[in-house]
Amino acid sequence: MKQKKLDCKTLIFYVDSTNEQKVKNWVNKDFFYLPQNGKDLGEKMLNAFEQVKSKGFEKILIIGSDVPDISKDLITNSLNELNKTDVVISPSDDGGYSLLGLKEINSFLFQNIEWSTQKVLNQTIEAIKQNKLSLTKLKTLNDIDTKEELIKWISKTKNMSLKTKILKIAERNNIIL
Repeated sequence: MKQKKLDCKTLIFYVDSTNEQKVKNWVNKDFFYLPQNGKDLGEKMLNAFEQVKSKGFEKILIIGSDVPDISKDLITNSLNELNKTDVVISPSDDGGYSLLGLKEINSFLFQNIEWSTQKVLNQTIEAIKQNKLSLTKLKTLNDIDTKEELIKWISKTKNMSLKTKILKIAERNNIIL
């Protein structure tokens, strides 16, 4: 059975205008590129959701750039789950989340969260419960923030194609993994 092609757009939010070309070169895809706006991670994500929603999109996923195991299947599943639930979340192994999916923008999901801590996922889920939204939790993925976490992921991954690409990039840049 042939898998149905996803009807979605990809928008890449980058840190500042000096990085736009670097990000485009790194991603090497014909996506939409927009600068991040906000003081902290929560404000940046809220602003990104609001920008995307203002373009008329009904379902929006935000995905971390440091989660190599994000897959087309996970994205498809997340979008399908949003037909039945208010919020879709894929936890990350560091106490945060690797993917957040919404149909409606709920600013409380981005406020009073201790960003970049092990509390992020639990605080977000608590905000979802307090505001009586429905939630679907998906599988937990690895979040890679350090060289040691990358080495650990490389040693365990079954994604040989991505593993090979990462090792070639490291070799090209004289990085020993």
